[in-house]
Amino acid sequence: MRILLTSLFGFVALTATLQANSPKHRESGKLDQPTITKPVSVAAPPLGPVNVGAKGNEPLIATSPDGTLYISALQHIYRSTDAGATWTELPGPIYASTLNLASDSSISVDSANRLYFTFDYPYAGTTAVCTSDDHGDTFTCDPAVVPGGTDRMWVLAPTTTAAYEVTNQGLYETAFLQSTDRGATWIAKSVGSGLLEPQSGPLLQKNCSGDVLQPVKVYGTTPQEVPELKLYVYHPAATGSVISDIRSTGLPLPYALPSAAIGQDGELWVSTEETNPAGGRQIVVARSTNEGATWAQLPPIPETTTGTAIFSWVAAGSPHHVGVLFYYTSDNGDPGVLTNATWSTVWAETFNADSAVPVWAVSTIESPIHVGPLCIAASCMGTNRFAGDFISSVIDSSDTAHLTWMSQANGTGAVSIRYAKVQAGLPSTFATIPCALTPTVISRKMHGAFGPFDIPLPQIGRNGSECRAGGSAGNYQMIATFPTAVTVDHAAVVSGTGRVDSTSVSGNDVIVNLSGVANQQTINVTLFGVHGGSTAADITLGMSILVGDTNGDGVVNSADISQTKSQSGTVATNSNFREDLNVDGGINSGDISLVKSKSGTALP
Repeated sequence: MRILLTSLFGFVALTATLQANSPKHRESGKLDQPTITKPVSVAAPPLGPVNVGAKGNEPLIATSPDGTLYISALQHIYRSTDAGATWTELPGPIYASTLNLASDSSISVDSANRLYFTFDYPYAGTTAVCTSDDHGDTFTCDPAVVPGGTDRMWVLAPTTTAAYEVTNQGLYETAFLQSTDRGATWIAKSVGSGLLEPQSGPLLQKNCSGDVLQPVKVYGTTPQEVPELKLYVYHPAATGSVISDIRSTGLPLPYALPSAAIGQDGELWVSTEETNPAGGRQIVVARSTNEGATWAQLPPIPETTTGTAIFSWVAAGSPHHVGVLFYYTSDNGDPGVLTNATWSTVWAETFNADSAVPVWAVSTIESPIHVGPLCIAASCMGTNRFAGDFISSVIDSSDTAHLTWMSQANGTGAVSIRYAKVQAGLPSTFATIPCALTPTVISRKMHGAFGPFDIPLPQIGRNGSECRAGGSAGNYQMIATFPTAVTVDHAAVVSGTGRVDSTSVSGNDVIVNLSGVANQQTINVTLFGVHGGSTAADITLGMSILVGDTNGDGVVNSADISQTKSQSGTVATNSNFREDLNVDGGINSGDISLVKSKSGTALP
């Protein structure tokens, strides 16, 4: 079968791994683009497929800080305390097991190991939320958090001081709820009819952010609206409408319910499917460094450009590490009418997801899991909808992937929930910067008598591109602005060509003056001993330098030349200072000659 690059249970090394997985690279906090170097042995043997249980479908998996694993499957909940080797179905709260034959459900675990379990009680009735501090042996419940005809709820407990719930009430009037006492009580904020489609995905929250994100399939109700995968942004602190923004991903609707994931570095990922050249469906992944305000779409996963891939569910781990779980058949066409299709569960994983062309390792986890058509929601019923509306995957803090899906024995037998564990790289040692010490970073230069002008340097994904020349001495200035006043012991270049000439602190700002900085590189500067209040950390700042890259796309070409020519004869302003490459305050033939001389160069 074309999709099979390497058997999950037979491979001993990936064909390509990344420098970014080395402990040295991760401990430095470096977030620039990884480079492929040499094969690295698999860090741990894979596990699976493991049989979880025969009750329920639409399995959702959650990991706990203490290593306990949970899978919810409609009103049923399962637990593993031996790293996924064996699973036990929990009795669950009485509200989930009484009069409740096919409830939607969702689970989350907070940083202190409290388990949240939410579901319908009874089916299509009120939304209940239960919590457990003894790994699901007993629960404390509020069986009527949201009254009346609810459906497809999602819960998220990102911290011990905040938890969130979204459910569709009545005819899909969205209810958003917040708890500040670890699920004991909930404050409900009704969003309003029609704002949220019923086919929604999980709730997410970036570390240090006040917003809650949710991927949603929006079909559109007017001719000018295009069916699209969108991102809803909830702002729990708002006093009016809790939805603060509706952001476009530019991606088509997935076949099943949508998925999204936030990596340890705060980068947001979504996956979906689109028509491939063979008439089937291929997997497409996109990323955002700013909570969905802008997106960069990756090339389709190569092994899905023929055949049909559906039910895609994305997971994200340490920087650059992303995986997608999906069902696949070599047949091409509409999944609901592929009467002779043989379906497999497939896992695609990359450790250089931020690069222009990621290297994917694609493995068949189990085959066959179903023979015949596959469908979701109201499109069909019976055995062809055995998987419900989604499957799921998650990558934990150690970079281990946990996968769960539905399978029919030999493709035609009894249905069961399945689990597998994959750790294809070394365990992650990536450390998240404390919120109190998360800076915004800029590169600042004076432009003659004008300016100063600043170029933002995002620290997630590819760092911001500094396009201006550093002069004969290669001089640049980086400024990190922290949420609070800080002190710093010292700064040093930890990778790349350049040196720190001086470091100074002014309130919340740390100013680092550099010299000898080379072109066509990413330089990383570590601030050692940053102290803000009672919090302390070493923090690495990254800056990419590519002189002449006026549009910031990582290459210098005719587009940059044209952009510079279009500003010739003007002085530097906030809107055009990137074209003043020699920073003399005027944009003229000197800048045009400079960008031409750099044409054809690119960041690694």
